[in-house]
Amino acid sequence: ILRAPSAKNEDAAFVTAFHSVMKLLFDEMVKENKFPSKEIFISVFKKSLLKERSSFTDTGFKNKISLGEKHLPDYYDKYVNSWNKIVATEFSIKDVEVDGVPINGKLDKIEFTGNETNVVDYKTGMPEKGLKRITPPTEKEPNGGDYWRQIIFYKILLDSYKRKDWKMISGEIDFLL
Repeated sequence: ILRAPSAKNEDAAFVTAFHSVMKLLFDEMVKENKFPSKEIFISVFKKSLLKERSSFTDTGFKNKISLGEKHLPDYYDKYVNSWNKIVATEFSIKDVEVDGVPINGKLDKIEFTGNETNVVDYKTGMPEKGLKRITPPTEKEPNGGDYWRQIIFYKILLDSYKRKDWKMISGEIDFLL
């Protein structure tokens, strides 16, 4: 489908900055065998958001900086000691076919235990609003929620990815706020 180019909105720019800081966090951890400090984590978030500055109004930019300063320290503290350290971030899969249909995707984070994987997809919205989107199929919603379908798509994508002997055993949606 042809899409006309458009500017990123503030929410999309915030998501981009968050993904950038999470990629850096795990890339640095892999390189140094330890996570960067919380202060570096927050600083990189602010720099990442600054790169997206053109997508924000002045007020919107200040609000997103404040949002990050409010929630990211708690997010870091909650998970830094429990995150899996064997990971791949922003992992692209291309040139995969399922029943002759080409599929591709970029996975935010893949955590490994041997060749078994857990796929993590980051969301920057409120978990309360996203809960109905992670529900599996029901009689009322036979297709399940869109986040649930996204995790199923990642399973299909990884199961069809023959370059690695990975087996997706779980998936999760990780809400920032």
